[in-house]
Amino acid sequence: MIIEIAASTLWTGLAVLNGKLAESKGDRGYKWFLLSLPLGPLASVLIMARPVVKSRDGDLNGPSDR
Repeated sequence: MIIEIAASTLWTGLAVLNGKLAESKGDRGYKWFLLSLPLGPLASVLIMARPVVKSRDGDLNGPSDR
């Protein structure tokens, strides 16, 4: 029972981190959060493999540029 609770907490935490990572690369965080729930660590690899998304005026959409 405790192992299942710990595993689900870690899995959900990973989904939150993936959402934040996607936002920092200029993508939609909620989309990657939802994708991370079933995909888990695979979503982390997919996010890291994606290029940084830029807006039309060339600025990054990440939180550091706001």
